[in-house]
Amino acid sequence: ARMRIALSHRIQRQLEHAPQDLREQLADAVKQLPRALGQPHRHAGLGVRKIHRRGVYEFRLGRQCRVVFTLPEKDMAMLHLLGNHDDVQRFLDSF
Repeated sequence: ARMRIALSHRIQRQLEHAPQDLREQLADAVKQLPRALGQPHRHAGLGVRKIHRRGVYEFRLGRQCRVVFTLPEKDMAMLHLLGNHDDVQRFLDSF
């Protein structure tokens, strides 16, 4: 099954200002996401992990950048935020 990807208004705004190479990295990562979610114990690759008990996850883009997402439906990932560790923490504090 193909996973649908939705973008929050916040991440849409972030991507408008993001460098092209970061947007390309994100596009590649999103293609890997369904497989990464199907293999939660594989630490290589995106490094998907649950970061909040209410179903908030993150994956890494490079060393500093993280992408926060939720799974509002079985076949859908909603991307919320592109940021560093501190940005992710602020997002969780407001979640």
